Amino acid sequence: MVCSTARRAVAGTVITTVIGTVISTVVLVGCAAQVDKSGGAEVPETLVLTGINNRTLGEIAPFDEQVAALSGGSMSFEWDNGWHKESMTGEIDAITAVREGTADFAVVPARAWHNAGVTSFDALIAPMALDSYAFQDAVLRDPIVDQMLAGTDSIGLTGIGILPGPLRRPGGISRELRTPGDLQGARIAMSPGGVPERSLRELGAIPVPTSFEGTDISGADGMEGQLGLVGGSVYDDDVKEMAANVNLWPRLLVVVGSARLSDEQIEILRAAARAAVPATTQAQHGADAEGLQAICRRAQLAFIPETTAQVQQWRTAFQPVYDWLAEDAGTAKFLTRIEQLRATVGTADDPPPSCPAEQQDSPSAVPSSSESEASTSIDGVYQMTSTMQDAIDMGLPIDENIKANIGTFTWTFDRGQLTETQANGPTETWANATYEVVGDTLTVSYQGGGGRGPESSAQRKRDEVDVWIWSLYRDQLTIHWKANPAADPAIYPSNYAVKPWSRIGDVPAATPTTGH
Repeated sequence: MVCSTARRAVAGTVITTVIGTVISTVVLVGCAAQVDKSGGAEVPETLVLTGINNRTLGEIAPFDEQVAALSGGSMSFEWDNGWHKESMTGEIDAITAVREGTADFAVVPARAWHNAGVTSFDALIAPMALDSYAFQDAVLRDPIVDQMLAGTDSIGLTGIGILPGPLRRPGGISRELRTPGDLQGARIAMSPGGVPERSLRELGAIPVPTSFEGTDISGADGMEGQLGLVGGSVYDDDVKEMAANVNLWPRLLVVVGSARLSDEQIEILRAAARAAVPATTQAQHGADAEGLQAICRRAQLAFIPETTAQVQQWRTAFQPVYDWLAEDAGTAKFLTRIEQLRATVGTADDPPPSCPAEQQDSPSAVPSSSESEASTSIDGVYQMTSTMQDAIDMGLPIDENIKANIGTFTWTFDRGQLTETQANGPTETWANATYEVVGDTLTVSYQGGGGRGPESSAQRKRDEVDVWIWSLYRDQLTIHWKANPAADPAIYPSNYAVKPWSRIGDVPAATPTTGH
């Protein structure tokens, strides 16, 4: 028989993105036949497991879908995504949580495991070892993965699978980072991890562990990161150029479970992880494409192509890292296998990122107030206060663990300029935008935002555009998503549509500009 499953309403979007972070728990549903004394129908037993994921929902969605398919619907998930993502120790904390029984399941970047005492994933993030999505995909399909996952046994965990991650490049802020020598003495903002940190130090760089998520990196000389990170967090305000074809290492995701998973569940999960590799690779391609599009629209960052000889310079400079890694017998074996695969699979390099000539200009979107100072039919100050219960009552998926998603929101519309603030106890966010009203359509084009307090990284980003259907009746402003009013609310910033907005006054004589 096929067990029926019950899925709790999932809390959904954050303020910052169209597809946001989902916070919840993992539910694994297993079938156990039970017959009552009168011979009644079988009753399925459900095993509920708490699960955490340091990264985003989109990256693990293919795995989620494969689990549902391969289990015949008897296993399902609700993920705690973005768990402690703003913490410098969040990835290590996720491993500890599963080990200590605080959580039963975790998805943790490969870079974190070395510092947690597991070295079996080090070969995957050796500098420039997996330097293209095609090659990364090929390596993750090889039986070598099962041997690497067995390394988690040493700390009492059960290895499930390894999912593809985005490729991270060097980017220059205060200086060019075109050759390995350019890193000498350079402060490089980077995500914490034993192998990447050792690699940068070998080039004479000074690693600056950074949580990113909108963290100010302007004081660094450079960064390592993927296109989606740079484009989504608007780091091209600081990063002026990136190496187009020097891929340092991928941010792979390692899936682990607690020891109390049954053998049957483990086999389904492992098969699902293997089957999810191609779709996850495509999801990473998509995130890169979105990041590149945003970077090209803003036209502040240049991509520098490296010649074959220059790329080889980087590889040669990283040789001491390989010598260090090879001191571990298991890692040495994995590195040898990776090189064997490179010689046999013949995977092509990814096309280096570049901006088409027609995208080099800055966006022209909505006229600024200096160009359009005519008042609009929506001008005024509006306010809306929401709670998590309000969102639940409306059937809107709001990320319940992000304080910036609820509270008191204030919009000030002033002749094409919008000022937005949000407050929820110690958490505050703010943003500036331009807007255009055409009939019943309201188009808001964000210029950027900021925040302070817990979970305040849920901020609006420059070049985000919201399109709403609006109506105003007796000082009550109601908005509905324009793109597809019938769409799942998880694909739009539903935070704003929880309640009508009350008009509380006219535009002040001088609208304050937010810039905290």
